[in-house]
Amino acid sequence: VLAALCLLVPVGIRDLLDGQRNARAPVLKMLGGHKGWATASGALAPWSPAYAEPRARQISGFARDGAIVGVQILYYRNQDYVSKLVSSENVVLRANDSQWNRSATAPIDIPWGSADRRILGSESVLLPLVNRSLGPTSNQAAGVRVWQLYWVDGQWTSSAVAAKLLGAWQRLRGGGDDGAAVFIYANLTDGSRQAMTDFARSYGEHIEQVLIETRKGP
Repeated sequence: VLAALCLLVPVGIRDLLDGQRNARAPVLKMLGGHKGWATASGALAPWSPAYAEPRARQISGFARDGAIVGVQILYYRNQDYVSKLVSSENVVLRANDSQWNRSATAPIDIPWGSADRRILGSESVLLPLVNRSLGPTSNQAAGVRVWQLYWVDGQWTSSAVAAKLLGAWQRLRGGGDDGAAVFIYANLTDGSRQAMTDFARSYGEHIEQVLIETRKGP
């Protein structure tokens, strides 16, 4: 229904909404230590999503009770053909990546914040490519577990299609085109999913508040 409504809007109105662009560059407030988690760096595997030209980016690592979890927030505004949240070119991992191979992808029910709230995300497991002549290196992580979420018009979704429709509806209501991709990840271990779950419980509302404040601007 939403897709049909978007198509029925006259071209002139869509052009007018295109002109209602937010001239301010988004500024993401840095996440800090929270609920026993402290900032950490250097211990996470070298992975980043292959997303083009976000207007703002935050990459952080946090540690608690021996567990280390990373979070990357990619924020989009004034989207165009080069810089847009949802695109076939924007992926967790490119097919020709030289370091990682995606072995599995599945939906994941994520506890979000301190209450009994849960949101649906997408989980990917990345395994390292091994140089057949050299074998695995001593400092090579066993893999990376990644949770992916879209935040558009104040709503969370794991679906690129839903994110695109939410963004279209937001624009048609004159709400701009702000949106974000959020990735929570950890080195692949027996305890990585539990560590990420604990992190999402601690930081879910905090991350959401940072996105809300970024959308509102200073």
